[in-house]
Amino acid sequence: MIVADKKRELILEKAVARFAHFGIHKTTMNEIADDLSMSKPSVYYYFPDKISLIVAVIERIFGEYVEKLAVLLDKATGVEEAIFSMLELRREFYQKYFMLHLGDNPHDTPFANADIKESIVNIRASEVLLLQQVLERAIKQEKIKSADAAHTAELFMDTLSGISVCVMAKQARQPMPDQKGFDEVLSKQKEVTHLFLKGLTRDDGTAN
Repeated sequence: MIVADKKRELILEKAVARFAHFGIHKTTMNEIADDLSMSKPSVYYYFPDKISLIVAVIERIFGEYVEKLAVLLDKATGVEEAIFSMLELRREFYQKYFMLHLGDNPHDTPFANADIKESIVNIRASEVLLLQQVLERAIKQEKIKSADAAHTAELFMDTLSGISVCVMAKQARQPMPDQKGFDEVLSKQKEVTHLFLKGLTRDDGTAN
């Protein structure tokens, strides 16, 4: 069992590396098998098809992201610090795994597959929930105005996604955006965060 789990992890690690560098469409199961000096049937033993491997890769990447995000948000001393920490982490993962095309555009999925889309939707819901908890804590501590934390968190995350999609659309002809593109996304998301927090500021001026 331990050996089997190790082989599965090795396949996952190689798939993550290849997908992140070449993209999902341009990576074949044969290439992953060759990289590991493993037969193609051996790869299919652990992942019956490419879709199941993609889903596992998505869950690995976003699982790591959500885990790190939960730690950052828990350590943050205020709403602004929490959100800015989230933006920095999102930018790190978005840039590192851009070639997987699992970013902020819900339609920018590698395949029109229900399992892949469901996996992404579920993990993004975890991200929204973590932000919701930050807002609920701040409301309880009377640091921001009382609001529907769930709706506000979802609305804010949708806004972040919109910024990312709009900025990256300007570089659509490039397989990989330049550094300025990623910097522009982060800069605009931080600007929107300031406006967002200003709207949540209590009458006494408290925001975080």
